Amino acid sequence: MSLECLESQIGYVDMLCFFSLYYLFLVNNICPGKLNVNMKLSLKRVFTLLEISWSHEFWS
Repeated sequence: MSLECLESQIGYVDMLCFFSLYYLFLVNNICPGKLNVNMKLSLKRVFTLLEISWSHEFWS
């Protein structure tokens, strides 16, 4: 895998993580404590998938 490709991959993952966290932050500010279990689970799933895809890309 080329370095440029790896860098763009990392940038993409970082951006997704950032937007997920930003979304969480906004939701918590607008309605504190209203973050439901489903949302938490789906965010956890997103981060797990990102982690898996990132490590797969990184080590392959």
